[in-house]
Amino acid sequence: MPLDDCLSDPELFIRLRQEMADRRDTAVTEVDVHAWHARLRDCTRGAIDDPAQIGAPLRELRRYLCSLAVNARMFGLARELLENARPPEPVPPPTDALPPADLAPADPTPVELAATTPDERVRWLTLQAMIFEGTGARQAALELYTAAGEDYLRQEVRQAGRFPALTNAVQAAYELGEPRRGARLLEQAETLAQANTDQPGVMFNLALARMFPPAYASDIDGFAVRLAEATQIMASVQPEGLPVLVRFAALAYLQMGAPERARAMLPPLPPDDAPRGVLSSDTMVRLQVHMAQGAPGSTRPDPALVARGLWLMGCPESVTEDWALSATLSAALFVQGEIGAATVLATVFLRDLDSAIETLPRADGLGMARRAQNLTILETLAGVLTSAGYLQAANDIASLHHALLCGAPVPRGAYADWAPSKALGEIVDRAREVQSEARAGRLPQTALADFLRAQTLAPSEPEAPAAIPPDALRLAYLVRDGALICLAQGPWGERVAPVQMSLPEIAARVQALQGDLRRGAAATEDRAALGQALLDPIADLLAGVSALEIAAHGAVAALPFAALLHRAAPLGETHRLTIRTGRAPRLSDPVRPGPPLHVAFALGTGHDALSAPQAEAQAILALHGQTGTALTEFNRPSLAAVLIRPPRILHISAHFRMDEHDPARSALIGADGEAVALSQLFNRSVDLRGTDLVFLAGCDSAGAQGQDSFAAQLVALGARHVIAALWPVDDAATQALAVATHRHLAAGAAPAQALSAAQDELRADPRFAAPRHWAAFQCYCG
Repeated sequence: MPLDDCLSDPELFIRLRQEMADRRDTAVTEVDVHAWHARLRDCTRGAIDDPAQIGAPLRELRRYLCSLAVNARMFGLARELLENARPPEPVPPPTDALPPADLAPADPTPVELAATTPDERVRWLTLQAMIFEGTGARQAALELYTAAGEDYLRQEVRQAGRFPALTNAVQAAYELGEPRRGARLLEQAETLAQANTDQPGVMFNLALARMFPPAYASDIDGFAVRLAEATQIMASVQPEGLPVLVRFAALAYLQMGAPERARAMLPPLPPDDAPRGVLSSDTMVRLQVHMAQGAPGSTRPDPALVARGLWLMGCPESVTEDWALSATLSAALFVQGEIGAATVLATVFLRDLDSAIETLPRADGLGMARRAQNLTILETLAGVLTSAGYLQAANDIASLHHALLCGAPVPRGAYADWAPSKALGEIVDRAREVQSEARAGRLPQTALADFLRAQTLAPSEPEAPAAIPPDALRLAYLVRDGALICLAQGPWGERVAPVQMSLPEIAARVQALQGDLRRGAAATEDRAALGQALLDPIADLLAGVSALEIAAHGAVAALPFAALLHRAAPLGETHRLTIRTGRAPRLSDPVRPGPPLHVAFALGTGHDALSAPQAEAQAILALHGQTGTALTEFNRPSLAAVLIRPPRILHISAHFRMDEHDPARSALIGADGEAVALSQLFNRSVDLRGTDLVFLAGCDSAGAQGQDSFAAQLVALGARHVIAALWPVDDAATQALAVATHRHLAAGAAPAQALSAAQDELRADPRFAAPRHWAAFQCYCG
């Protein structure tokens, strides 16, 4: 049919649109989409593929075909169609006030609808979000869902059929860790729905949106009330969707720490002939809930459920759940004792880490428990690798686990080729090949399961440590079979030594030691006991070196190692120390060099005012031979400007306000007492790879978790070294330590060496000899 006839015939337009709409919520194959594409190509005389043809009806047809392509997981075609369906930029009315309560009861005619720019933009943004979500870019999808909801509110006429755009935005805001925004959007959704209680679709989507505030706040009883409301409405409006709702509720209960309620929510097991997409999501949820019952390792997963999950990983319908299924199945296989298959799948999960990170809740107070739940597989994998002797790989995963727990950014692709060993890497590569062949139909769909279950975890291969200077020793403290071990590496190879003190006692003594040192107590007993437990097993190795690089996780992550007593002397007196936080970022892109030095300071206000940060800053500038142009009393804009082209050495002298329970709320105090959120300044857009040292001269600037907190985040952004404090230190001691450290840096010392020499000077000064003055500061690196 000629193009002009297609565009001028409303009946044909309505029929084409309706036929595609009828298929959007049903299973669609690539064959179906290609058939539809050919039909539209024919009846529009090729205009459907012509980007120069941008008329409103063609944009409408492309969006409908795009939704079918998304359904069939044909994301390349979907992107192309959606780009050619891009609507004109709208000029929306302001949305300062709550919207009017009325919703348009019915859509206008299709051609008018296609020309309604604000409504068209809502649908376009929603489709774009669906493509991002289907390809693993969860954070980007949530941002777009939120934008679509905001655009929906800007419309002068709001279609009832597009009301889910607003409730999707409520969900997205809560998942992004923006509860205030979510509450505002929900309030507006409730206002709109109050005058439309006769529209079941509106009331159902509102009921779903109302479940997110209690889920976000871990209000279990409040969530149960909202769930009952949504279930009652769904039973009358869309009963076939009830299993999806209860699976969502089961996961929500799991993330709220109520596994018994999660298990009670599980729907009946779908039959083997159910759609594979349904089987995939059901298996993932069911395994997660089952594994959360009782004490760790006390519940063995249903072998039939594990077998179903392994089979599904060879089916094309499970591609969007790949990373989640691989994580869940690997944990179940660990419990079942199939260590080879479990390790291969856990490695597959790590290579898809970018997709997993996209789904992690924000590292705020209410998101931390859910974040920890999602990252359990990393802790499990580190323990298994330690038990199997893959100690360097275990240390790598332990570092990653702690960095992700505290919200440290991980460069995209950092683990794309990770493996515990070269041989296991080759096995994982072959597993991926088998999976691709099975999904393409060239191998049976059970081929991947058969391949995985044939694997055993071979003995670990000798690992050559990375270049270690002859006067240095690299230590890692790892958990193996419920006890701590020390992995010591030197130029000569590696040695493993057990730590005799139990993990609970270590944790208790570390906590007591930190508290005592903060209060100015000598804490000699705990310093000696921890020094004996952690260092005596490698005492002969310590005697021959002057530098230690220590990777400390879990119970010893917050330990001020310099204060430990070894043979009656503080460890920081006999050795220079560097605390390793994890992998250094890849240097894939060129590093843009910045100025040699910048010193930023803030006086603070009231009783919290610092005594002399400007004098400290001037002294540091003089030591490095720099002028006043490298000095600022900072606020958020001025420090952000410095970070556009970060210097080789960045020194920040200010109060830090660290929140261990909610890292997103941590801040440093700028000029005039302004709280400058660290998450706003030091985010993924900041490239610190050209920065050799960030010196945080302020109270609690590393956070009490040190290796796992803000210092680790800066290292993850590329900083080669970070000097920061584990607890509040008085102004005079901080200033003395900072100036002494920079004196040694200016003389050519490396950061760890400069800090060690400065700490020696403080120990020799009667005013600052107590460990609370000098032991808080540690040098961190990747």
